[in-house]
Amino acid sequence: VERLAGGWQAFVARRAARGAGVPSREGEGAEGAARPVHERSREARRRRAREREERNRRLAPLRREVARLEEEIQAAEEALRDVDGGLADPANHGDGARMATLARERERLEEELRRLYAAWEDAAARLEEEAGGSA
Repeated sequence: VERLAGGWQAFVARRAARGAGVPSREGEGAEGAARPVHERSREARRRRAREREERNRRLAPLRREVARLEEEIQAAEEALRDVDGGLADPANHGDGARMATLARERERLEEELRRLYAAWEDAAARLEEEAGGSA
């Protein structure tokens, strides 16, 4: 490191004399003229906004999938509660055919819930992975 008397202007002149060009400063355009700070911050905000929009565009399908699965799970759980209510109803205990139908429906709903839970876990993990842990 060499200390130069004259500051930045002396450094630029010496560098130009060597033919090495002028090092760019943060916020300088291609022509080397420094832009005002407010333009740099505006550009930075725009860049961050574009990045957020792109991230949201990428995550939107996964978020919709997770929400759809959550709605399906809720509906299946409600149906399972209704079936359980029918199985617990003493009025149905004397009707073997009705009890068998309710038992088959319960098994079908339990299997459907297992499938939905697995799909939800997979979708939620993909969402979390894509979002970098902040879905």
